[in-house]
Amino acid sequence: MLRKRRPQPEVTVGSIYRRDHHFNVIEQVEVVSIESDDAGIPHVCFDVTHLRPYGNEKQGTRVLAMATFSERYQMGDSVPA
Repeated sequence: MLRKRRPQPEVTVGSIYRRDHHFNVIEQVEVVSIESDDAGIPHVCFDVTHLRPYGNEKQGTRVLAMATFSERYQMGDSVPA
């Protein structure tokens, strides 16, 4: 069965996205840059912070193809890191 994708706002530099994990952990990411590789595929570079009930933990910078990024993360409100 095919799932319908919800329309997502355009990914822009500075935007905050989130996804929930188990054990009350929220992965919050902030888009740092968007660039295309040599094949013309757009990639998103983003900083990752895990928001936990007992404190937040910066996880570093990661890169994903735009399509994968859009599937994994939902637009979210910023929570202080």
